[in-house]
Amino acid sequence: MRSAFVLGSDGLRAELEQVGIEVVDHGRPEAVVVGADERLGYLDILRASRYVHQGVRFVAVNVDGWFPLPGGPAPATGAVVSAVQVATGRRPVVVGKPYPPMFELALSSLPTRERVVMVGDNPESDVVGAHQAGIPAILVTETPPRYPAVNDYRIPDAWIRTLLDLFEPGRSARPWVKPSYPWPERVVAGVAAVVLDDDGRVLVVMHPESGLWGLPAGLVERGETVTEAMARVLRELAGLEVRLGRLTGVYSEPTSQVVVSAAGETVHYVTCCFLGEVAGGTARAGSAGSAATAFFPPETLPPELLPAHRGWLADALAGQLTPFVR
Repeated sequence: MRSAFVLGSDGLRAELEQVGIEVVDHGRPEAVVVGADERLGYLDILRASRYVHQGVRFVAVNVDGWFPLPGGPAPATGAVVSAVQVATGRRPVVVGKPYPPMFELALSSLPTRERVVMVGDNPESDVVGAHQAGIPAILVTETPPRYPAVNDYRIPDAWIRTLLDLFEPGRSARPWVKPSYPWPERVVAGVAAVVLDDDGRVLVVMHPESGLWGLPAGLVERGETVTEAMARVLRELAGLEVRLGRLTGVYSEPTSQVVVSAAGETVHYVTCCFLGEVAGGTARAGSAGSAATAFFPPETLPPELLPAHRGWLADALAGQLTPFVR
């Protein structure tokens, strides 16, 4: 990157120029770099958004939504980043908290990370960022935050009221044990189905972008019930009308249900799986760029079938004789 249009402070501009990046206000830059500055206005956001719309690279220094002040929280860089993101529909490359690049750069300069700890005041960025980098985090706060899940990345490993508390004898932090899944940015409702034909074969779908087979699955859209969503997904993927029967399982295990989407977003899916039977239509063979569909006997499924879907299939077939809801 050799040139950038900058939404940010004079300090950010100076730091970019120090590493050889020209800060420009006219022409077409190679990137839009978004920070925060009390002087930013609507026209600044408008210009940045138009550059991003034109395909210019979108970079954010961090996505902190707020920072503490004596009178209450104040909008931070994330508020400006969100304005450009909402206006363009584009996700930025984030080089700062809570994403890895800044932490990896800092850790690379140290001989070991065994005695490294992050001290910060924001659980959403400081604590999450440290935990994504695999190091413990200490939160400076008057009241420790509470989150319902024991593996929530936002839970600090220790908390203090002031930085002076760091020097109290006996002060310690628990070791951070990183879960086997990445921290999800949001939770999304999904649906899947075990669909059987008259011969008891199972409908599976092969997505061209991954080359993997799986059960037909999709997302629940706004205003849909899960059964409406499942019927729509089956029509779109396979061209089939399916008579849905019982709900065979609701799956949310993070190890298999937290995935990175095609847009680069880390999502935790909660999936309702149904048992169904073909009621009409003919399964599509698939075409360039679209999903291929086929029926397979349960005992000869493609080896590339998603591992989690094998478990869903087993759960459904274990109660296969349960009458369908007509």
